[in-house]
Amino acid sequence: AVLVWVSAQCPVVKAYNDRINAIAAEYEARGIRFIGINSNATESLEWVTSDAKEVGYKFPVLIDKGNVLADKLGATVTPEVYFVNKEGVLLYHGAIDNDRSGKNIQDHYLKTAFDAALGGKAIEKTRTNAFGCTIKRTGMAGK
Repeated sequence: AVLVWVSAQCPVVKAYNDRINAIAAEYEARGIRFIGINSNATESLEWVTSDAKEVGYKFPVLIDKGNVLADKLGATVTPEVYFVNKEGVLLYHGAIDNDRSGKNIQDHYLKTAFDAALGGKAIEKTRTNAFGCTIKRTGMAGK
């Protein structure tokens, strides 16, 4: 499964939404499920729900009230992904790819990790630095 941190207001997430949906659709048929997580205290349930419908996410988006999951896993930005196997072992954590705009992608980090795992091979790059908008944690709203 893949946990992908999303946001209704982050321009970086907006730049990635089509890619996120395409990757989710491509790999769902191969048994990899996506779950969207929104940990932003500044984004209401109504806003998140409306945004998810507008974007057309192909997977559920859950609200991480109080940043419990983000804090437990150490998620700090949107978008940020955690790819875990059926046993719950973390296989990859970080960025989806190397290019915010999507015009000059040279490293498809997440897809490369998927392909290696599905092929029974070791994932060479298990960690990259995610980039995007800072998660607006509870108690940090407006800061």
